Amino acid sequence: VARNDSVGRGIPAAAIQAIQDVVSGRGGAAGRGGGRGGGLAAALGGFAPTDDQDQLMYAPTYYPGVGSPAQARAIAVGLSQEVGDIDLSLQLVQTARINGHAENPDGSWVAQGNVNLTPQGNTRAGGLGNNYGGRIGWDGQFTISNVPPGLYTLRARNNDRDAPLSTSQPLSVSSGSVDNVVVILQTGGSLSGSIVFLPGSTDVPGDLTQIRLTAPSTEPDDNIGLQTNPRVNKDGTFTIDGISVGQHVIRPNGGGGLRGWNLKSVTVDSRDVTDTPIDVKSGQRINNVVVTFTDKVNEINGS
Repeated sequence: VARNDSVGRGIPAAAIQAIQDVVSGRGGAAGRGGGRGGGLAAALGGFAPTDDQDQLMYAPTYYPGVGSPAQARAIAVGLSQEVGDIDLSLQLVQTARINGHAENPDGSWVAQGNVNLTPQGNTRAGGLGNNYGGRIGWDGQFTISNVPPGLYTLRARNNDRDAPLSTSQPLSVSSGSVDNVVVILQTGGSLSGSIVFLPGSTDVPGDLTQIRLTAPSTEPDDNIGLQTNPRVNKDGTFTIDGISVGQHVIRPNGGGGLRGWNLKSVTVDSRDVTDTPIDVKSGQRINNVVVTFTDKVNEINGS
């Protein structure tokens, strides 16, 4: 700016000096509201860049020209078939800014965490690049900018490994600002049970504590932040605490103790849930989980 008169015209000399000071490391840090010592934002005196609350952008669009994945239509393409006239009208919309704060169950502020917006009806395959997120500050406040209008699921999670909290709730977004959004985090649930190795030609692992289990969410982008990854106990029992509210599956997560062994099934009270998500509620404890491994594998041959 200081070297280009056409760009710098109209900017106060103090602002130009502030920019030079910040670049050279002499200026104060620009914090929230100017911060201690003024910093760049204070020195600019109104010339500091800000997020445009009235920003226009082309919203994510799905065939045949709708803004929600739930309203999208599938396109059938046959073998060696060419499908034409797949025309989309992009929607130029005024984006919104989401402002709110996150609270703990006792009403205190959440100190540090993450928030994430996912369009309702989204899928893992179709949701790439269409999610919006932000951070929860030390005072529990969060802001998510440049969000197109639509129906979303708002998910939040703290960054406390010892006491993980999370929640999800629907949120309707229109143009302009959506202020005073209150998010109350909830205690997660837990899963406990044991692992079983079916008889086979492979020796059962001698140190079961090298095996780790996890319970990833089936919801897109709900696995942000911290994920519990506990070890199995010496006697083959396990407990997975701090599981976020929602649907989850149970899977082994690496570890050197499972060489030659593969997941065969997961049951809860003798009900097979290997590929059926478990619905975890706040404070719920799900017991009698059995994770079974086998050393027998199938093979598919063909051409």
